[in-house]
Amino acid sequence: MSSSREDWVSSLELPTSFYISTVIIIASSFTYILAKKSVKEGNGKMGTTWLLVTLALGIAFVLMQFNGFSQMVARGYYFTGPTSNIKLSYVFLIAMVHIVHVVAGLISLLVVLYNQYKEKYTKKEYLGITLGATFWHFLDLLWIYLLLFMTFVK
Repeated sequence: MSSSREDWVSSLELPTSFYISTVIIIASSFTYILAKKSVKEGNGKMGTTWLLVTLALGIAFVLMQFNGFSQMVARGYYFTGPTSNIKLSYVFLIAMVHIVHVVAGLISLLVVLYNQYKEKYTKKEYLGITLGATFWHFLDLLWIYLLLFMTFVK
């Protein structure tokens, strides 16, 4: 078990940027909900606006994650090397893999935006937005779980 290793750190202060990025990704889920609601109500322009806000928040999430990595390195926490440990490596790895998934979510969101610009979504036809939003909300919940895991696993 990893937590029984000598190089396991029981107290690790996560960077503030990880918590800020959590607020950002939660907000982005709400904006995606508002985008879908707008399209369902026949307000395509507002739907597009909310999708663009969601995209901006998604990009802000990724940037805050990288800022968090910088904060960790500034504290002397490294992914590998003589000053690293197994828990730090897990934290870096978990956050990096989640970023890869968020990039997939951003690509999905760009496809939804493209289809929205092409006016493919209507009051009755909005499956693409629904599927994109479902994936986005999954990423949101996954990050919250991962943050709690990284915070409370001793």
